[in-house]
Order: sequence, then structure tokens, then C-alpha cells
Amino acid sequence: MPSHDTVIVVRNQDTVTHAFASTLFKGIPVRVEGGIEVQGKNLKSYHVDPGQTMTLHFATAPSKFDPLTGGAESLRHVLWCDIHPEVKGEVYVIETRGELGGG
Repeated sequence: MPSHDTVIVVRNQDTVTHAFASTLFKGIPVRVEGGIEVQGKNLKSYHVDPGQTMTLHFATAPSKFDPLTGGAESLRHVLWCDIHPEVKGEVYVIETRGELGGG
């Protein structure tokens, strides 16, 4: 199945550098603008300096789509800052189709 282009924009409105790490990036190429890719043993993280905006471009596998209901599976991934362990959250990759989703 073809992959889908995905873009995540990260704005650092803090006064210190933060990182955006997630299981989402495991094993896939990511093009980063406005930030720096940091590779660890089992981790890919993207650092963004204070006051900067970072854009991550990558492709995700298509989700399971049910043509009868029009619903698609959303994929949940944890995210965290590998610089500040108390900063964590989650990101959902939601596929859209049809007129709003472009196909």
C-alpha cells in the first residue's frame, strides 16, 4: 500500500531547547526543518531551540479504512522530551479521505 505524507509542526515558545521524541519515528526517514535530529541507541529525537518552529516531514503507512462506515483507524503514539523527562504527551495520526482528506 502507498504511504501518506505527514507533517508535524512543533513550536517552542519556551526559553530553553526542547526535544520531540516518539515511537512514531522508529524505522522511518524523517526530513526536519528548523531543528536538529539526534539519534540514540533506540531513539530518534528532534531538538528545537527556544522561540523556533520545527517542521517534521515523513510518510506513514495507511490506516485500516472501513469503506462502509467511512471510518479510519487512528494511531496513537507517545511522545516525550528527551531533555526534560517530565515533559510528555501523545500524538494521534488520523487519516482523512474524501473531499476533506483529498482522496
